[in-house]
Amino acid sequence: IDIIRRGHRAKALIEDEMVAEAIAAMRADAYEKIEKTRAGDKDERESLYMYLKAISNFEAFFSYAVEEGHTANTYLEEWRAKAKAAKRRPR
Repeated sequence: IDIIRRGHRAKALIEDEMVAEAIAAMRADAYEKIEKTRAGDKDERESLYMYLKAISNFEAFFSYAVEEGHTANTYLEEWRAKAKAAKRRPR
């Protein structure tokens, strides 16, 4: 059940308007900086690439928690339905 709660919390955080706005702003800033680099600025572009990967990994962390919570909730609902059906069966 903690996994389910964690999934709900992750969903609320990643869908929060300010969090989404911050992620979008960070990503836009990085792309703008990439476009302004010169041909020889390999180190700067690699640094910005790693920054973009960090943003993606941040989002992926929350997405995984949401999916994990959803899966746990599905299994829990199935288990409850089976338990309820088993109680109704005559012995």
